[in-house]
Amino acid sequence: MRYYRIVPGIALAILLIVLTTNAFIGLIKDGGARAQGLHNAILYTGVLNIIPVIAVFLLIVSASFFAREEVLRLGVYYKIMIVWAACTCFWAPEKNIAIISFSYILAIPAASALFVKYFDGDEIYECFKFAVIFVGTMSFFWALFIPDYGIAADSEHDGLWQGVFTHKNSLGMYSVIAIAMILALKPALYKDIYGIGAIGLHFILLIKSGSSTSMLAAALMCFTYIFTNIFSNVRDSSVVHQRLVSGFVVV
Repeated sequence: MRYYRIVPGIALAILLIVLTTNAFIGLIKDGGARAQGLHNAILYTGVLNIIPVIAVFLLIVSASFFAREEVLRLGVYYKIMIVWAACTCFWAPEKNIAIISFSYILAIPAASALFVKYFDGDEIYECFKFAVIFVGTMSFFWALFIPDYGIAADSEHDGLWQGVFTHKNSLGMYSVIAIAMILALKPALYKDIYGIGAIGLHFILLIKSGSSTSMLAAALMCFTYIFTNIFSNVRDSSVVHQRLVSGFVVV
């Protein structure tokens, strides 16, 4: 594989992770780890409020021009979800936040269309693998060397890691999704040392986050992965992995 080909894809995957999880951005806007709760929220009116929206807009425009056919192939269920998400903005108590969150939902099909248009299956896996390794490594680094940002400041969660996220549960949730993504995209994981390393890294982050719900989800995923490898008679086991792991992520 020519790795220089996937550099734009890695950047796109990192952008998608940042937009959908509020990694880096939310923590920088807060000025570091803070006590949890809306009453402790820090008012921010700087440029970081508009940069993600511009990024989503550019993603949508790029997909519309360069991957139009892939965008039009969106499944009916995803289209229904987009319409429903748009409707919720009308009755959301914080409409500005709801609209921004809705724009992030639009980033997913736009980025997916670009991935399908310009990369094959193996390249997409490599893009997301190195993207989650980057975000996971940054979370590990921030927790160890920038504790004012990377470790929860709330007395209830004192000492638990939050990495580049605004809450320890966000780090736990991201770690589960990262593990799920690697397992779903690469059933024959034993052949990829970097993929195994990425899973190990995110299990450490998951444990250090102390998120019990995320730990349970990760345990269920691993059980499903092992079960489908050992007992499944389905020829295309990758389909089984993708459906089951994706199901656990949704739950």
